[in-house]
Amino acid sequence: DDLARLPSVCSQAVELISTTDVCSQLQAAISESLDSCFGSEFELLQFAVRSSAAGEDGAESSSAGQMETVLGVTGLSQIVKAVKQCWASAYSHQAVEYRRQHGQPISVLVGVVIQQLVPADTAGVMFTADPISGSISSVVINANYGLGESVVSGRSDPDTITVNRDPEFLYDPTALQVGCVTPGEKKLKIVMSATGELIEKSAADGASAVCLTDKMILKLAALSIELDKHFGAPRDIEWAIVGEDVFLLQVLTVCMGARQRATYLPKCLPSNCNHHFICLLDLSTIFMTTLFMQKDSMEISLLGGLLPEFTVQQIEKYYGRPKASLTQKILNFIKMIKMWYTASRVTTEWERKIPSYTVGPGSNTAADLYQCLCAQLADYETVWVWTLINSGRSGNITTVLMSIIGGEPSGWTSDHYGDLTLLLSKCQGVYSAEVPHAMENIAREIVKTGIQFTETFLSTSNEDCLKLLRQQPNIEKLVNDFLDRHGHRCLREAELREKSWRSAPEKFISALKTILKTKSYEEKPQKNQMSVGEILNNMKTKLPSHK
Repeated sequence: DDLARLPSVCSQAVELISTTDVCSQLQAAISESLDSCFGSEFELLQFAVRSSAAGEDGAESSSAGQMETVLGVTGLSQIVKAVKQCWASAYSHQAVEYRRQHGQPISVLVGVVIQQLVPADTAGVMFTADPISGSISSVVINANYGLGESVVSGRSDPDTITVNRDPEFLYDPTALQVGCVTPGEKKLKIVMSATGELIEKSAADGASAVCLTDKMILKLAALSIELDKHFGAPRDIEWAIVGEDVFLLQVLTVCMGARQRATYLPKCLPSNCNHHFICLLDLSTIFMTTLFMQKDSMEISLLGGLLPEFTVQQIEKYYGRPKASLTQKILNFIKMIKMWYTASRVTTEWERKIPSYTVGPGSNTAADLYQCLCAQLADYETVWVWTLINSGRSGNITTVLMSIIGGEPSGWTSDHYGDLTLLLSKCQGVYSAEVPHAMENIAREIVKTGIQFTETFLSTSNEDCLKLLRQQPNIEKLVNDFLDRHGHRCLREAELREKSWRSAPEKFISALKTILKTKSYEEKPQKNQMSVGEILNNMKTKLPSHK
C-alpha cells in the first residue's frame, strides 16, 4: 500500500519544495557569490544550474540524468527558481525509486552548481574507461555540434571516438592514439538563443563529418587521463569546446557495476589474427623474458595449432624492449617454478579450510552480512587466482616437456606427442580426474541395484532423483561423499551466479543419467603401471643425458 502511494507522495514533495520561498539569507548569499565571481553584470549573463546529490554517482550505481539541470537561466530570481527545481528533483518518483531499489537513503543532501553557460561549438561526454566493457585501455568520446544536452539526453546520435591508451603507460599523453572513429548521424543540435531559450536545429549539413579534429580528440583525451590520475579511478566527464578552448563542465565516477577492468584486447595474441578466441594473457612478456617459452609452443598449448600470420616481429614490436638475457630468462623461469609451488601450497591449504569455512559468521543483520561478504570476497579472489595459476601449471609443464623432448615446435612429430602422453600417464592424484571417476562409481552402484531401479531412476525427474538415491544406503554414502568433496563445483563454476552441484543437485543428476545412458561407467581393462625408468626406455625419442 505504501509503495502504491509513492508516486503521489513524491509529486507532492516536488510541488512543496518548488513553491516554497527561499529565505532571504540564502538569496543574498547566492547574489554575493555571483557578484564575486562574475561582477555586478551577472544579471545579464546566462547560466547553467546543475543538481549534485550526495551519492548520486558512484562505481556501483549511477542516477545521472534523474535530477534537474536547468540551462539558459538569466537573472537572480530565475537562478533561485532553478535552484529550487534542482532540490525538488531529488524527490521525483524516478529518483526516489532508484535510490530505494539500490539501498540508498531516500533523504539526501542536494548541492547545486551554478555555472556560466558555455556557448559551445561542440560538446559531449567522455569516459576514461570503456562504459560497456570496463576496459581502462581506452578513452571513449561522444561528441555533437552545439550544447551537450543533445548527447546527454540521447536525442541525437553523436560521433563515437575511441582513443587507445598504452596499457604499460596509462597516464602518458604522448602514448595516446586515435583508434576507432564512428561518425554519428548528428541530425539534431541544440543551441541557446539570446533570450536563454533552447533551440533545436538541423545539423544535416555536417552530419557525415566528425565534429572533432584528431588534434582536439587527443587534447580531450589528455585532459581526461589527467583527471583519471587525479581521482584515482575512471571518470565520466562532460565537456564543451569554444574555438580552441576546452571547458570541463562536470566530472563523475564511471559506473562500472560488477564489471572487471578489461585488458587491451587487440594486443593479445589470437585477437589480432581473426580467430574466434580471446586470450587475456600478455604473451609478449612471457615469450620475451622466460626460458623454454616459445611462440609456437605457446600457440599450440593455448589454441591447439600454430598462427603463422602472427609473427615474432609483431610481438617484439609490441614488447618495445630487447629480449631478456639468457641469465634473466633463467631467473624468470625459476621465479615461475616458485610461483607454481606457491599455487600448489595455497590451494592445498584452502582445500583443508573449505569444509569448515563459513560466510558471514556471527552476522545478525543484513548490514552485518553485507560487510562480511565484502570482506570475504578477498578470500574468493585468493582462491580463484591461485587455482587458475595452479591449473595453468599443467599447461606450462606440458609446453616445457615438449620443448625438452622435441626441441623447436616446427619439428614436433606424432612420436613426440606419443612420448609426452607416456610421460603424463605417470601422473597420480590429479584432482580434476576424480570427478568423472566418482560419478562412474555412483553409476556402477546404481546398475548393481538392478535394472528396475535403474530404469526408475532414468525416468524420474532430475529434481526427485536425489530422494530416490537416498533410499539406497550404499548409493547414498557415495552421493554424500561426492557432494561433500565436489559439491562446490559445476559447469561455469567461476560465475558467481551459477549454482553449484550441492545447491542444485539436479545438474549433477543430469550428468549421472548421461553416464548411465552411454554406459561410460563400464570398467576398462587396467594397464600395468610402469616405473619412470621403464617409461623413459619405452619412449621413441632418445633423450641425451643432460635432459
